[in-house]
Amino acid sequence: MLHGVKWAFLGVTSCNTNMKKGVPRGAFMKKKIEKYGMVYNFFKDYYVFIQEYAVPEDNDLFWESVMHEADKLTKKYKEIEEYCKDLVWAHVRVLERQHKEIGHQQRLKI
Repeated sequence: MLHGVKWAFLGVTSCNTNMKKGVPRGAFMKKKIEKYGMVYNFFKDYYVFIQEYAVPEDNDLFWESVMHEADKLTKKYKEIEEYCKDLVWAHVRVLERQHKEIGHQQRLKI
């Protein structure tokens, strides 16, 4: 843990660096991610994205929709675009892996 670092891109503006004076674990954050801040809103949108595309389908319309929504979501949050890309595309890779595993299992049953 880096103490005293300002994580402004996550909405955290300050940290308490004095951890030895009986401060409970986790209480070092003076300010948590602000509700209705940029990251908070991103996570709400990201959760909707994950729910919408939780199970991969074997059709082009599904994958076009996934790519379009992923691109739209990452562009919506320009200030934290790289952070958003990392999370959104990680979910897309999970969908691709699941799709390949499902296809492999179905081929084995034939």
